[in-house]
Amino acid sequence: KDEESANLMNLCMHSAFIKSQIALEDSFFNIASHTNKPTLILCDRGICDAKAYMSDELWDTLLDMNNLQINEVRDQRYDAVFHMVTAADGAEEFYTLENNPARTETPEQAIEADRRVLNSWTGIHHLRVIDNTSDFKTKINKTVESICEILGLPKPAEYQRKFLVKEANQWPDNFNSQDFKVEITFLNSQKDREARLWKRTQGINNRSYIYSVKQKFDNGEHAIVERKIDSREYISLLSQRDKERVTVHKEMKIFVHKG
Repeated sequence: KDEESANLMNLCMHSAFIKSQIALEDSFFNIASHTNKPTLILCDRGICDAKAYMSDELWDTLLDMNNLQINEVRDQRYDAVFHMVTAADGAEEFYTLENNPARTETPEQAIEADRRVLNSWTGIHHLRVIDNTSDFKTKINKTVESICEILGLPKPAEYQRKFLVKEANQWPDNFNSQDFKVEITFLNSQKDREARLWKRTQGINNRSYIYSVKQKFDNGEHAIVERKIDSREYISLLSQRDKERVTVHKEMKIFVHKG
């Protein structure tokens, strides 16, 4: 009974947090939509943070209590997550309880909680991890650079690293990952401008859609601008499909690389 009471209290508390978080975010979004200016909204916390403080079963119950689905609170609500790793993990000398009365964790507990929060966001389309391999000022600059990247500001051409994973179907039992089926449809595009549609499906009914445009510049830089769209706009944009290119189908497993 003690465990049941603790679980019920946990659900009620986080349900109240979620309602408050949604109301606050919606208020700022409403204000931003009436400024008639490009506006960036940064949230110190997000709804999926709650998942780090309960079991998977309780998390599913919490979503059901609030008539929410995972794609709504992760894929559709936020454009990106920038996870700034706790100072306790890699910059221990700067981790202290003195500047925050609400902080009570030991460094070991802080690292464990930090990783649970990171795992809670695994699966979102854009997840950037800002670690402690540099000083704090550089850490802030890296975060700003990552935000600029998501906003589609021009940057030098980048190189992607790809790895061949042997025995890809044999994952450890405690391996944290999210599985998706992805469809990428190429649209009719101009020479230096490539447009495509992303459809991501998780489970049966959890779907999200993204419209992506990659712009190339003469100096070698490029910019990628993406925005979330609904199913109606997705179907409408499919009429612009490039019939000379096939739709790409992928099975995607998303996880955070610890190396």
